[in-house]
Amino acid sequence: MVFGQTTARTLLCLALPTLNNCVSFRKMATSTTSVGMPPIVTPEGKKALELYLFVGGGSPNGHKAAILFEELRNAYGKEFDYSLKTIESRKKEHFSAEFSKVNPNNKIPALLHTLPSGHTARIFESSAILSYITTSFDPDHKLSFSTSSPHYGEQLSWLFWGPGNLTPTFMEAVHYNWLDVKVPHASERVGKEAARVIGVINQRLEEEGGREYLVGDGKGTFSVADISLFPLVRGMFAFGGLPQGDLKKWPHVAEWLGRIQSRPTVQAGLTTGQR
Repeated sequence: MVFGQTTARTLLCLALPTLNNCVSFRKMATSTTSVGMPPIVTPEGKKALELYLFVGGGSPNGHKAAILFEELRNAYGKEFDYSLKTIESRKKEHFSAEFSKVNPNNKIPALLHTLPSGHTARIFESSAILSYITTSFDPDHKLSFSTSSPHYGEQLSWLFWGPGNLTPTFMEAVHYNWLDVKVPHASERVGKEAARVIGVINQRLEEEGGREYLVGDGKGTFSVADISLFPLVRGMFAFGGLPQGDLKKWPHVAEWLGRIQSRPTVQAGLTTGQR
């Protein structure tokens, strides 16, 4: 029988466990630590991640990215960091030729990632940023589920469900409710859809005897899925898409909002750009 180098070394260490090389090998073989994440600083000493937000924060889509970045900072300490780049929306800086190179769609959030190769990757659209960052910078899956997890598919589904359902409804509901001249038919239609999408989240949180978070076993685990929807659901009531008093119609959503908003890292994300 022919053994590979790793197999031969394993058998040798079983026979002679006190050899110095065997101690190191055994630690390596049984280690449960992560394989690490990409460098957060370039060889030139510049932070590899540059996150673009509006001055003052203020955007639910911007809040998604800011909350995730603050959560990762808290979870990984010095292993994760980023540089915040703020742009002035009132001066229409997001329509500048310079910012168009960061995001051709001229919106925030936007992200530049200087790779170890020296190439700069640009990532835009909030859900793309959330997916990219958790894939690359959450090796221990503290805020996400691995691709081998049975929960990964649902995590991905909520990341796509938000932009396809919650975001357009939020924008329309706020728009029609703020119009000086009301359009009753449009307001009624959008109001019903807004109630429906909030009901979808409430129904999920109502399952299995009541859940704390959207994805995961039992009560669920706080993850990027929750981060992706929280700012928009919060904004739906804060900006008048649905009356604030109506929140009591969806008690599980109300508790979920309060639970997430109480996290110090979420508060930090909501005020990113204001500091």
